[in-house]
Amino acid sequence: MDKIIIKRKHTKEDESREIRPSTSESCAIDGGKTCGELASSSKGQSKKRKTRPIQDEHRKFNDAWTEEFLFVAQGTNSLCLICQKLCSGFKRGNLERHLRTTHASFNQTFPLKSNLRKKKIEELSSHIAGQQRLIHRTSTVAENLTEATYEIAWILAKHKKPFTDAEVVKECFLASAEKMYCSFSNEDAILKQIRGLQLSDTTIMRRTEEIGNDIRRQLIADLSAVPCFSIALDESTDICDVAQLCVWEALVAKLKDGELQKVMQLVVRVVNFIVSRALNHRQFHELLAEFETEYGDLVMHNEVRWLSRGRVLDRFLSLLPQIREFTSSKGRVEPELENPEWIMKLALLTDLTCHLNALNLKLQGCDKHPAGMLGVVTAFQNKITSLFIPDRQFVHFPNLRKTTLANPDMLQSFSYDTFENTLKDLGQEFESRFMDVMKYKEFFTFIETPFNVHVSTLSPILDELCPDRASVESEIVELQANETLKAVLKSGEENFWHIVPDMDYPTLKQTVQKVMCYFVSTYTCESTFSTMNIVKGKQRNRVTSGHLDILTRIAVTNYKFSMEKVKEQLTHFRSSQH
Repeated sequence: MDKIIIKRKHTKEDESREIRPSTSESCAIDGGKTCGELASSSKGQSKKRKTRPIQDEHRKFNDAWTEEFLFVAQGTNSLCLICQKLCSGFKRGNLERHLRTTHASFNQTFPLKSNLRKKKIEELSSHIAGQQRLIHRTSTVAENLTEATYEIAWILAKHKKPFTDAEVVKECFLASAEKMYCSFSNEDAILKQIRGLQLSDTTIMRRTEEIGNDIRRQLIADLSAVPCFSIALDESTDICDVAQLCVWEALVAKLKDGELQKVMQLVVRVVNFIVSRALNHRQFHELLAEFETEYGDLVMHNEVRWLSRGRVLDRFLSLLPQIREFTSSKGRVEPELENPEWIMKLALLTDLTCHLNALNLKLQGCDKHPAGMLGVVTAFQNKITSLFIPDRQFVHFPNLRKTTLANPDMLQSFSYDTFENTLKDLGQEFESRFMDVMKYKEFFTFIETPFNVHVSTLSPILDELCPDRASVESEIVELQANETLKAVLKSGEENFWHIVPDMDYPTLKQTVQKVMCYFVSTYTCESTFSTMNIVKGKQRNRVTSGHLDILTRIAVTNYKFSMEKVKEQLTHFRSSQH
């Protein structure tokens, strides 16, 4: 049908309502609906009309409206120059209605297109612009002060300082500024800025939380982007004996020899007797001062720290005569301290522990690769078999050599068979502990020198490293035939595998990345727990687990927080940007 006709009864409501004739054949009303559609919708459930957002209407402000209606554009709204009221959108009718109803006398006082009206508009516009500049300047100053508090919170957290130290920073800042800027013309302005810094403990606590959340977001984003990563776990307790889990890795070599373990146990027992009791400790200090010994005190043993054992033994052996005299004066009988055989075992244990500590130090540090770690371990195993076991003159055992030279009669109590068996047990312990790592030896060598290893030597381990062995072997052969990459490696490029294109060697590169992300030492674990103990020490034992997590992460991370990202998360920064 070309036209729809609706028949209904004539009512008084129709007489009072102005009905505009339709110019279209379909009587289009109400946003495009026809009369027939409107009538049919009234019989059923009426549909909710969708309102288009103002910003989607793409209206533009007409500059002529400023003189005509005294409005200026303010973002997506119109601002009245007289009462500074905002009218949503750019609609001529709304602006005209506002002027007519709210400021009806303005047109009479300042006629349209008169110089008086133009001068008044310029005056009002200048006043509005001045207010906006003041607001913007105030907002910028407040934002700069807030950013400064973030930087201070970041530095305090990196240095493992408590939240309350921020107030001390402000005090130092003010005191030094008064001396440094006393001759500046804007000294008062500088001091006013410093006094405006909000550095209370609660403020710094919030800033640190927001920084920690940003560091966490960065870490999660990076973990989501990398093809693979490894996870290592370790656990310790803080000063309040609350268990803390550390996502790192642990590898510790310990002696299994029962006799040497008994030596260590006696050393720890004697040290604790002296150091853990205040009176004994003070008297022992006085004894050492009297003898003018090289060391002024003993060191307590800590199972968590991997250097602890060697330091305890070395200090104990050096102070053994004074320790014997002190324990005897206290009536504590320890016959082993006089036993030549026990003293020789103590010297041997001290030397072995020093060798293990030297090995541990070589394995510590950041950016250690598995191939380098395996080379250090292999070299130590070779030292055991080639240097330590045949050494009957104790060239590689300085403490044992020093003890026997000072008292040659002790050699009669020394058993070379026990010495040799202890070293063999240590070598077997290394073999068993590094058995799983040793099977990757050829692949580690391939990562370091990819053009010198034949693909056939890698086949046994490739089945375990990747599901598609055929693709990896094929890509290895193609890589070794690539003269361009070979020249890059010869040039001394350190990040060779970063240059290898993913498109040409996808399976091989993913396998290499998987192996290279292995943890190789306890360095990260131990350093993190040391940091945790500093953050949550005796003076900060009320730090919550949530804050301890954030503060420890900030202290050990290589990430730098993003001020822009932090600002995006805060409503008071969002509002200042509009």
